[in-house]
Amino acid sequence: MATNTEIENFYKIYGPIVAEQCKGTGLHPEVILSQLILESAYGTKEAAYGNLGGRKILESKKQKGKEGVDYKITLTTEKLNSEKEINAFIEQQKALGYKIHSKPYKSGNQWAVRLDQPFEISGDGSPESNVQGQIAFLQNNPRYRRFGLFDAKTPEEAADILKKA
Repeated sequence: MATNTEIENFYKIYGPIVAEQCKGTGLHPEVILSQLILESAYGTKEAAYGNLGGRKILESKKQKGKEGVDYKITLTTEKLNSEKEINAFIEQQKALGYKIHSKPYKSGNQWAVRLDQPFEISGDGSPESNVQGQIAFLQNNPRYRRFGLFDAKTPEEAADILKKA
């Protein structure tokens, strides 16, 4: 959990960057900042370096020899809605060669597991390239445009669309 100082620093650093980089995109900065906070726990999660948005790299991209160039394997927690789903996910990840660090466990009303996962790194890992990578991910992924993220009239509408997409 982030400390008050980490939370304050996150807003001071990322607030202006997100506001500036969202200009002219149709994205609502408060929604993008909220997403980055949620995915990275104010930048304190293991996978946050160079990737506050928690963007995992596709296995197909990894198989094209990108390992070590634009992503790193990082310990993270994954949550799914049922014990059956989490067990299937664990078996899939084992088959892909990822290390599992815990047995499945209850986390609120979900099931969770600690394991290694491949996370994208944006540019040099700086706050500016970190935000730029998240915005580029949203712009380059057709599902966000198809759901209307860039046309949302309010931050609330954008948040709902982001969740659906």
